[in-house]
Amino acid sequence: MATTTKAAGLVPARELSAAVDKAVKIAAERHNVSVSDFNEITNWELVGRRIRDAALAQSFASEVAGQLGKAGIKVEPGTMTIGKKLILCGFYERARIPQVRQF
Repeated sequence: MATTTKAAGLVPARELSAAVDKAVKIAAERHNVSVSDFNEITNWELVGRRIRDAALAQSFASEVAGQLGKAGIKVEPGTMTIGKKLILCGFYERARIPQVRQF
């Protein structure tokens, strides 16, 4: 029996950018949000912990960053959710704040 699945491969940047533009447009319309006009890619490191409640992630990260700030450590709060179960929250070191590049 033949399968119709397509093997993963490299996607030219031109095609990736167009695919992202289309997906973002649909999501923005569906969720009624405004987004930036260009695609961005970041290189960063989030230092933190896993939690189970996405609704508390940002407030938890802000509290951690605030406590570190009181100790003289300059950081910015950050969260990342991957799928439905992996929720990371913590901080970015200010020296490692994402440098945004357009593509």
